[in-house]
Amino acid sequence: MVSLLACNQESNVESYVAKVYETYLPKAEVEKFIPKGTSPDDSTLMAESYTRNWITKQLLLHLANTNLDDSVKRLINRQVNDYKISLLIHQYKQEFINKKLVINITDDEINSYYNTNKENFILPTSIAKVLFIIVPKSGDNTKTINEIGKLLKSSRDEDISRLEEMSVMVAKKYDNFDTAWIEVNRIFNLIPGDVEELEKSITKQKYIEKSDSLNHYFLRIDKFMPKQTVAPIEYVRDEIRMILENQHKINFEYEFENQINQNARETNNVTIY
Repeated sequence: MVSLLACNQESNVESYVAKVYETYLPKAEVEKFIPKGTSPDDSTLMAESYTRNWITKQLLLHLANTNLDDSVKRLINRQVNDYKISLLIHQYKQEFINKKLVINITDDEINSYYNTNKENFILPTSIAKVLFIIVPKSGDNTKTINEIGKLLKSSRDEDISRLEEMSVMVAKKYDNFDTAWIEVNRIFNLIPGDVEELEKSITKQKYIEKSDSLNHYFLRIDKFMPKQTVAPIEYVRDEIRMILENQHKINFEYEFENQINQNARETNNVTIY
């Protein structure tokens, strides 16, 4: 590891790794940078790298302090102070809001916002509710593949249960999105064939079967919404909830700022000349 220099300054004894002009790099700072459990060889490399970077930074800082005009340094100090103030205010606001604001978004609020702003929820890609199955090909499962194809087209409860049981046993992939919307490209990218042609066919037929040398692919389309149409409310419900929660926070923050201004004026803690 980097050799350590023992240094005494005004009776305060501490180990240092490096010095640039009058600035010292404590050994403890380097040790803190290295994760616990790091091997000795990796610790050495990390310590050396940290020290080199620190030295370079201190040399550049010395050059900047030496060569920059005082007006530039004053401007930077103001910017740093402004940034510090912004961080403090932001942190306080977030903690205050988290403690004081309770947000309960109702279904009525979500439905109202959706109905008023449908033009903001245009689908950028097609979505669907589907059942998707991939069955690997083998010499003895042709009968199974044929039975899955028949069961897939049935709406009888016993056939649906049988399909699930068979899929668990033989399918390489079984994804049931009959209650949740999914982007169709996520499925089409797993099916052999041209994606654009598959999307065209999905508007004309409810069942799609494809094969390649390894697998047989089954796709049942229960519902389909093409791109550039208004998204169904259940697909954007979480997005709307976040929008409404953010609106509540903005309104609460606005009222809070007005209140602290009013309180300060009433208690003569603010004077405008």
